[in-house]
Amino acid sequence: MSDKILSFLGLIVRNILNNTLEGLWGEVWEIIFELVIEAEKRWDESGKGKEKKKWVMDKLMKYINENINLNWIKKQLIEFFLSKVIDALIATLNEFVGNDWIDKVEELEEEWRDRFGFDDDELKKNNDLFNKAFDKVILKYEGGYVNDPIDRGGRTKYGITEETARRAGYDGDIKGLTLEEAKEIYYKHYWANHNYQKINNPDIVIKVFDQAVNLGPKRANKNLQRAYNVLNKNTITVDGIVGPQTIKAINNYQYQNYLLHSLNIFQGIFYIKIVEEDESQKRFIRGWLKRTKN
Repeated sequence: MSDKILSFLGLIVRNILNNTLEGLWGEVWEIIFELVIEAEKRWDESGKGKEKKKWVMDKLMKYINENINLNWIKKQLIEFFLSKVIDALIATLNEFVGNDWIDKVEELEEEWRDRFGFDDDELKKNNDLFNKAFDKVILKYEGGYVNDPIDRGGRTKYGITEETARRAGYDGDIKGLTLEEAKEIYYKHYWANHNYQKINNPDIVIKVFDQAVNLGPKRANKNLQRAYNVLNKNTITVDGIVGPQTIKAINNYQYQNYLLHSLNIFQGIFYIKIVEEDESQKRFIRGWLKRTKN
């Protein structure tokens, strides 16, 4: 299966999930995609659609139940929605079987570009900003392979823990993780996954990305929402999801420099709390606090 059809179908699924569920499923869209592809490999006969879908749904809902806290009603709604998405993906893959599937993808790609606001200029701008963020955060602060027994992150490479690498599909020794592989993980699972490309202010988005790398995406996203709330009467929900409400609020806020200062303050407070609770972490505090000067 060509990278072109994989990226195209991934774009479709990701936008459906993000637009319908306000970014909640950014973390699992690639899992859906990978499961459907795996199902296609397991059952290549056209009459096995029900078996494919059941296998995908079982694996997917097991992952969701283990990793995402949803009440029963939401789980039922999500399962119904994902069932329809998986039907569409399997049907799409079946439709494109044959020698002309590349041409069909290229024809449909233009239609999906318009529907999702997906154009070359935006992609280039997004990639340029991500590259800048990657250089400023990863290359500046995150070293190569680290295995410090005092460091709570355990074994890491370019700031990526073994656990994060495994979730991203990397199954080799963490020592062997290349810079390009790390960059791909950061783009898919930190940047695009959390809609950072939709934040207009480059300084704000680079700061949130820095916190996502060092504090975890959920805490970084909550810090962004908290920073906005302390500066505004009309607050937004602090749920760690950079969805339409958060993006609109951040992009429309007049005093962006105060937003950046607030983000740095929340970051510094988090570091201070760590060393107050565990003195062994004091050896890292000066390096951590350097990140709050941006």
